[in-house]
Amino acid sequence: MASSLESEAAFVDRASKIGVEEWIVDRLKAMQLATFGTFAFAVAYLPQSANDTMFKEFVADLLQAESDASQLATSRRLFFECHTRALVDVRSRVESNADPSATQQHLPTAERVARQSAQEAKLGGLIFTRIRFLEMCETGILVYVKPELCCSRAQETQTMKRDSAILTDASGLLKISPKVQDPRCKASTKLKLRAALQRRSLAMDLAGIAEFTVVEAWVQFLFTHVAREQPHGFNKVTLQQLVECDKQMFTLFATWSCRSKAS
Repeated sequence: MASSLESEAAFVDRASKIGVEEWIVDRLKAMQLATFGTFAFAVAYLPQSANDTMFKEFVADLLQAESDASQLATSRRLFFECHTRALVDVRSRVESNADPSATQQHLPTAERVARQSAQEAKLGGLIFTRIRFLEMCETGILVYVKPELCCSRAQETQTMKRDSAILTDASGLLKISPKVQDPRCKASTKLKLRAALQRRSLAMDLAGIAEFTVVEAWVQFLFTHVAREQPHGFNKVTLQQLVECDKQMFTLFATWSCRSKAS
C-alpha cells in the first residue's frame, strides 16, 4: 500500500475527526469498505447529484435502521471526501507533471503511526527511524538506495534544504517551486554504515517491501565477511566492496521480481 486511498488507518482517523460514530466505522470495516478508495465506489451515487435517494438507502442498509440528520450528514461528508480523493488520485496519475516532487507519494500520518506501532511491537528493542520507500511500492520497481540516503529523522531535520527551481506545470506554464534536496548522512565507518543499513531494513519492512529479519540477515552476512580474518597474503574485505556486493544483490532482486511478474 502506498496511496492514502487504500489506507484503513487514514480512513478511520478521518472518519473520527468529522464525527462519524465508531460503531458505524466498525460496520464499514466488517463490510470491507473502510478505505477511501472502496467507500468512494460503494454506491452508484454522485455527490453532485440532486437526487440522493440511493445514498440514503445505502446509509439505511449500513446502519440497519433509519438514520438521523447527524448520521446522514457525516456519512455524506465522508463519502464526498472519499469521492474527491479518488478523483484527485486519478487526475494525478493521468496528468503529466515536470516536477517529480509534486507526484511523490507520502504515507498518511495515521497509516504511518499504525505501521510503526505494529513494527515496534514486532521488533522491540530497536530505535526506529524512517526513510521513504513508498515510490517503490507504487511503481513496483525495486531501486537501490545508497546507505548515505538512509538518514535518521534527526539527520533529515538537520540537513534538509530547499532551493527554488523553475519548472513547468501540466499546462506548460512556468512556475517557481521549492526543490527539496535529499538529506544525506555519513556512512564511512563500520558503525555508521551498519546503522544506516539497519534504518534501511526498518524502512523496507515499514513500507511492506521485505521483512526486516530477511533484510537484516543479508546485512549481517555482509558484515560477517568484513570482520573475518583473511588468509596470509590476502587483503581484508573493505566497506566499499561490501556496498558493491549489496548493490549487486539489489540488482538481482529487481531482476527476479521482474521475471516473477512476467510469468
